[in-house]
Amino acid sequence: MDIRARRTRAMLFSALEQLLEEKTLEEVSISEICELSTVRRGTFYRHFDDKYDFVKQYFASVTEKLMAEIEASEADVVMDDLETYAPRMHAGLIAFFLEHRGMARRNLQKGVLSDTIDMMVHQAAQGITERIESYCAASGRKLDTPAEFISYFHTAGMIHTLRWWLNSEQPIPAEELEQRCTRFLMRLVDDSSKS
Repeated sequence: MDIRARRTRAMLFSALEQLLEEKTLEEVSISEICELSTVRRGTFYRHFDDKYDFVKQYFASVTEKLMAEIEASEADVVMDDLETYAPRMHAGLIAFFLEHRGMARRNLQKGVLSDTIDMMVHQAAQGITERIESYCAASGRKLDTPAEFISYFHTAGMIHTLRWWLNSEQPIPAEELEQRCTRFLMRLVDDSSKS
C-alpha cells in the first residue's frame, strides 16, 4: 500500500474513532466520516466497499497494531504460546477499551454487542483459537470442546465483562482483571481437554 493510501486510511480511521466516542456505529454515516477526515466520498469508496467493510478493516488494523505493539515490547517471547499470548491479548483489549472508553460504552449499550464489538470479538477469538490448538498439540491434550467454541465463548464473555468493568468504574485494577481473564481461559481449556 502506498503512502497516500496509508495516510487516507489513517485519516478515515481517526475520524471513525472520534465519531464513535460520541455515537454508536449505527448512528455514524459515511458522510460524517468523510467530512471529519476531509476525505472525499469517492476516495472512501475506492478504498472500501461500504461502512461495514470500512469498520471491519478498522478493527483488523487495531488488532494488527495491538499485536505489533505486544510483539515489539516482548521481542524475546514466543507469541504462539497460549500462556504467553492470552495475558498480553487481554491486557491489550483492556488498554484499548480504557483508551476508547466513550466508544466502548456507546457500542456496548444495554448489554447488546453491536457490529463494532462483534468484529473485535472475531479478531481476538481467531488469535486465541490458533494458540489453543497449538497449546493442546504441544501438551498432548485432546479437546472435548472445539478450540473455536472456547475462544469465542471466552472472548465474548470478556467483552461483556469489560462493559461491566467500565460501567462499574473499574472495581478491580486492570492488571487483576487481565489475570482473572487469563486464568479463566486456561481453566476453560484445561476443563475441556484430557491428556
